[in-house]
Parts: sequence; C-alpha cells; structure tokens
Amino acid sequence: KQGTAAFSCTQAGAGENTVGIAQPNTKTFDSALAGASGDNLGVYSEGQEAWLTYGGSVSAGNRLKSDSTGRGVAASGSEASGAIALEDGASGELHRVRVETFIAPGTGATGATGATGP
Repeated sequence: KQGTAAFSCTQAGAGENTVGIAQPNTKTFDSALAGASGDNLGVYSEGQEAWLTYGGSVSAGNRLKSDSTGRGVAASGSEASGAIALEDGASGELHRVRVETFIAPGTGATGATGATGP
C-alpha cells in the first residue's frame, strides 16, 4: 500500500488498497521479506505480471485482495482488489497474477489509480 513518505510503500494488511506487488526475491537468503524499512525494492504495477503467494484457495480469474500478512486471497462482490489470479492454487503456494486495481465505487479510496496501481 502507499507509504506515508513520498515514493514509499509498505505491506498491505487485510483488505487494504494496494499500489502493486513487491518483488518476489527476498532481501537475504535467510529472510522471508523482500525488504526492510528504508530499503529500495521493485514493485510490479498495473498491467504487469508478478508472482504472489496465495493465502487461501484461489481459482484462475479470481480478483485478489490482501490478507493480514500480504498474501493474495479471493475478493468478493464490490471489495477492493489489486490483482487477478492467472493460475489456480492453494494457501502458501506461489503463483502468477496480473496487477489490476479495482476500487469499489463510492468508497472514497485514493492512492491506487492509473499506472501506479493493487
């Protein structure tokens, strides 16, 4: 999601609007994180394909939102989402997705539009 400082981002929590998907590689070989506060990191944005760990059962074509740990879970109805699943998968599996931002009409959400947008 959009960070508080200019040109910054932070991991999205459950259902939060997103601006993209972080790089798939980790900061160090013994880390599960792509980066720490202050680090540069690659972010896949609107229209790009990326790798995302699923947080539940997902079918190709599902719109995906963030769970509380930043994993992709199926969004329903008018919930905001940040990606489209390109492959079926289960919780904990890494799969291809396309970054595609959807913000529910009338939510007043900002910060995830156009070329910067999940």
